[in-house]
Amino acid sequence: MIALVSFMNFLDFLFFPFIVLLIISIIVEQIVRKLSNTRWHDDQVLVNRVMGIRKFMWNQALILNVLWFLCYFIFMFSVSRQTPDSMGDPNMLWKL
Repeated sequence: MIALVSFMNFLDFLFFPFIVLLIISIIVEQIVRKLSNTRWHDDQVLVNRVMGIRKFMWNQALILNVLWFLCYFIFMFSVSRQTPDSMGDPNMLWKL
């Protein structure tokens, strides 16, 4: 259980940098597309490279998000199946 929570925290730690890098890559891609000339091969190679980086960041953020939700559902399922702690009788205070 502790390993699952630790893994979810690690996924949280990785998710936010990937989202920031995705936003930066979208901005860079738009700038490169505006400045490039579509008739030149070098500009088209640069646009394809920047687009590949954006797709990679999108895929990584999506995979991390899916893994986090999968771990969350496993965690909630395992917590709901556990028996409650033996706290004794809840009315024990009144049985003095």
